[in-house]
Amino acid sequence: MIDVPALRDFMDGDPELLDATIESYASTFPEVLQQVEEAYQTKNLRQAEESLHALRGMVANFFAKDFIDALQAWETAAREGRLGFDSEDLALIRAWNQKLIPQLEQVLKDLQQAS
Repeated sequence: MIDVPALRDFMDGDPELLDATIESYASTFPEVLQQVEEAYQTKNLRQAEESLHALRGMVANFFAKDFIDALQAWETAAREGRLGFDSEDLALIRAWNQKLIPQLEQVLKDLQQAS
């Protein structure tokens, strides 16, 4: 899911930086996902676009290409006035997040051992 070499390079091989970035992501993700859910429940495309954009930016820090590409597509649809998003998509975001966190923790563990 993530491009580990790109992530290591981006973090300069610094486990403390990666740890802080993971922690920030993990603490912010639920709030941003809730904003996405609310936007789609109320059909507020502007809020959907902004929330998906924020989420995409957060995920981009970890080079998770498939996750980023999906978020980009949904963000673009919202910007273009299309509500191409449903509860299955929200479930997919949650599933990708559940896969992303353990992968990030493994990269962090590997960096810590290498230090």
